[in-house]
Order: sequence, then C-alpha cells, then structure tokens
Amino acid sequence: MKYQAIAADEASNFFSSTSSKELFAKTKNNLDLKIDNASLIFEYIKNTSLAMPVFKATTKYRKMSTEVFLVKVEDVILPFLFNRIADEKAQTKEFSGIIIISKLNGDFVNGYKVINGAFVSQFIKNTNNYTTEENINFVNSLRDNFPGLYDYYYARAHPDYNHNLMAQHYRSTIADIAQTFDNNTFPRQIYEDLAWAGLRVIDENTNSIAWNNLTTEEQERIKSNLLNIFHNGTKNCN
Repeated sequence: MKYQAIAADEASNFFSSTSSKELFAKTKNNLDLKIDNASLIFEYIKNTSLAMPVFKATTKYRKMSTEVFLVKVEDVILPFLFNRIADEKAQTKEFSGIIIISKLNGDFVNGYKVINGAFVSQFIKNTNNYTTEENINFVNSLRDNFPGLYDYYYARAHPDYNHNLMAQHYRSTIADIAQTFDNNTFPRQIYEDLAWAGLRVIDENTNSIAWNNLTTEEQERIKSNLLNIFHNGTKNCN
C-alpha cells in the first residue's frame, strides 16, 4: 500500500467535509468521540519521508488514550483511531498495554500487546467483525469473570498462554480422565505425572511457568514416568 502526502490544510479541514461529518456523527454516538482539531501535529511514518496528521481525541472510555490519524491512499483520505489501554500494574519505562487500531466507526483493524515499548503479540481480526467497543468489553469480561484466564491471555501475553493455563490449573482434570480411562491401573501419582505430557515444554527452549515452579526432584520423577510409561510403555488399551 502506497501512502500519499497530506497537506496541512487538507488535514485541518478534513472533519469539516460533508462525508466526514456524517461518519463522525455515527462514531460519536458509539464512542462519544471528541476530536481536538487544534491539536493537529504531523508525525513521520517510520522508514519513510511522509508525515502523518495526528489529532488528540477522547472517548467515553476514560482509561483509554485515543488519537485520530489520517492516511491518504489513491487520493482518498482515510481516518483511523489509535487507542492505547495502559497496563496499570506494569512498572516499565516505556508503554505497556494494548494498542487497538480501528476505523472511525469503531470497526477493528489491528491490535497489539506491548510490553515496555516492544510489540510482543498481535490480535487477529475475528470473523464476527467485533467493534473496538466489543473487543474492549471482551477483555474486560475476562478480567472480571475469568481472572485466571485473563492473567495468561493478557498479563503474560504469550502465544501459548493456553498451555501455561492448562499446566497450572487443569493437570488434575487431565489426570482424572486418564485414570478413569485406564481403570486405575497405576497409583494416582503416575496419572498426575503423565498429565504433564505436552505441558512441560510449550515452545522451543521455553518451559511452562508451572513446570519451572517444581523442584528438581519432582521434575526428574515426572520425566522418568513420562519416558518409561507414556513414551515407552505398553500401547495396548484396556
């Protein structure tokens, strides 16, 4: 996509055009969006000589910092919202939290998880076409109703957060299923150890948090049972 330069007068007059007024009115009803036209500045797009117009803005979400930026493609100026939701628990020098880029009407475009100024993960647009408001509500619902899942999905921000979650909270459930299916052939500890299959190493050279919290003695016992029973044990099903 090739971006074009936007003149200062084009940017300052953009929201006074008829089409922009209609879009802005619709967005205002959804997000209570208020744009400070006097705050216009130009910020350079990385690795280019193009400067992008940026306006300060506010929405009904007081904990969300919002700016409006304009890009020009094929002689058409397109407005986008740049929303930042800071992680209030983070004690980092640079920004930590969530960045959501959306259209002016709230439709999701892109999103990122940022820790100390570094992009660590990207949110993928889903097929349900959730708006920015719906995405924010979803994350807040995790925090309020499923704090454990929220902790791994948002606070830890690892692509394999689900495996970390399972390793910490669902090993006993996995052991219950295996023990029932196997008709209690082994002592309970064996099934607890076998539940670690697939939950010990979650990425190349990366162990799950729960595994690292075990003692060396526990880790050696589990690895021994995984090797002797899970990998090299009998393949016959009862």
